[in-house]
Amino acid sequence: MQPTRTSSSSRLGHAIMLAGSLGALALFDASSFTGLFVAVANAGVVVPMAAFCPIEDKPPSTGCYNWVCSAGSWVRGTQKANGSPCSDNNTCTTGDKCSNGACVGVKVTGLCCSNGVAKPPGSSCTDNNACNGLEVCQAGACMLGEPLAIDDGNAGTADSCNPATGVSHVPIAAECCTAAGQP
Repeated sequence: MQPTRTSSSSRLGHAIMLAGSLGALALFDASSFTGLFVAVANAGVVVPMAAFCPIEDKPPSTGCYNWVCSAGSWVRGTQKANGSPCSDNNTCTTGDKCSNGACVGVKVTGLCCSNGVAKPPGSSCTDNNACNGLEVCQAGACMLGEPLAIDDGNAGTADSCNPATGVSHVPIAAECCTAAGQP
C-alpha cells in the first residue's frame, strides 16, 4: 500500500499526516504547540502521546520556575538555578535574580520609588529639566509632562528655554520693532 498524504487543521495546529500500512505520523507547527502525536495503524484515529499546550497560553517566564505542559495545561515545573535572571515585575527593584525559587531584586529609592515601593501615581517628580513640563510618577517611573510652549507669538522677543531656569522671552532691541512687536 502506498503512503497517502492528508492534511488537517484544528486547534492542534496544521498537521500533515503520512498514512500507510504501518500507521501514520503527524507533523505540526512546532512554533505554536508542544508535544507529539501519532495515529493508530490503519484506524485513522489520532492518539496523543503527550497533551498539547498552545504556546500562546504559556505564562510568561519571568519567575524562578520553568513551565511544563501537563494534561493540556501549563503548570509550574522545576525551579531555576539560584542566580538565574528573572523579573519580579517591580520597577522599584533592580538586578532581579532567582534565590531558592523566589525572584529577588535590590530595592531602589529614587524619584518615584521609596525603599523598593512605587510612589502613588500622580506624585510629582522632576528630571531637572524645566523645559519638558511637570513630571509625575507612574508605576515607579518619572513620566514626562506636557512640553512647555516656548514661542510667545511676539516677534519682538527672543524665545528660549533653559533646562535649569525654564522659558524666557527676552525683548529684542526696541528700534527693530513696532509697539505690537512686529518689525
